[in-house]
Amino acid sequence: MLHSFAAYITLERTASKPRMPVLLLLGSLFALLAFIIWERRRSANDPVTPLPRAALKGGWRPKQMPKWRVSASLGLMLGVLAFVEWRLPKSPPFTGRWSQVISFFHTQFGADGVAYFWATLAAVLFLVAVLQYKSGAHVSNTHGVQ
Repeated sequence: MLHSFAAYITLERTASKPRMPVLLLLGSLFALLAFIIWERRRSANDPVTPLPRAALKGGWRPKQMPKWRVSASLGLMLGVLAFVEWRLPKSPPFTGRWSQVISFFHTQFGADGVAYFWATLAAVLFLVAVLQYKSGAHVSNTHGVQ
């Protein structure tokens, strides 16, 4: 039983058996389960105290967010995109805004050239995230409100 399930979810580079939707569904369900477990632990450990009226009168202002989290998140998304392009490469003709760039990488590096492009962008964003983490840079969420 376990062998047949493992064979079912393995990725193959064939057009006759698309397995990516199944993996995306399983990954989404796993992410939802992880979020539910994390949220329950967080709410059980941190007591919630309501804000007094005086604090609410001035309005709510979000905290500053570290820049490295934004860069790392974008790098992770591009890394997943690179993996998907590597496992299920697209074929020309390409359409859309990035079609000329994707066509260039497909022409220069073959079918996996698009995956190399996205993986390079992901690596650059991860490097930027590391540099931002070391510098302690923050993104202001106040949108110009003082």
